[in-house]
Amino acid sequence: MLIVRKALILSISLTVIFSACSTQQVVNSENKTARLQISREQTPAKDDIAELNSIVLLPNVPEEVIWREEVDGKNHKKLVAVMRFSQEDEKNIIEKAKSYREPESAEVSAEDWFPPELSAQTELAGDETLKGISYSAKDFIQLPYTSGRLVKISNSDYFVLELSTE
Repeated sequence: MLIVRKALILSISLTVIFSACSTQQVVNSENKTARLQISREQTPAKDDIAELNSIVLLPNVPEEVIWREEVDGKNHKKLVAVMRFSQEDEKNIIEKAKSYREPESAEVSAEDWFPPELSAQTELAGDETLKGISYSAKDFIQLPYTSGRLVKISNSDYFVLELSTE
């Protein structure tokens, strides 16, 4: 009888331990997702050109900039910057970017912090994406960023720079 009682206690204990571990994993996964969402929402868009220039290379000084940098759960960084340059600088940036690779059609997901002109474009089109031409971002990339693209948004004076560490 004593052996049966010990076996019963052991099996109940193991059941509790294993079910607690598996439940904890689900809870942890849900908490991690919630933390990432909160982290993204708490990452404000910035407009400091000097700070952006310390993170990426700016071959020309933009007349206007708004940007946001995010870090995901794997410590991969993503930076999105919306920039407007003078007409002369815009022309030079495009010409140099073309020398690295052929431009191609592209779409950019519109963010709620983008300038009003770009938000209006998405509302008029009834689409959450902005259309444009994608160029090489080689002249903007600086470690830790290793890849990205520069998209000139159609029917606007804006570029969207997207860089990542992946």
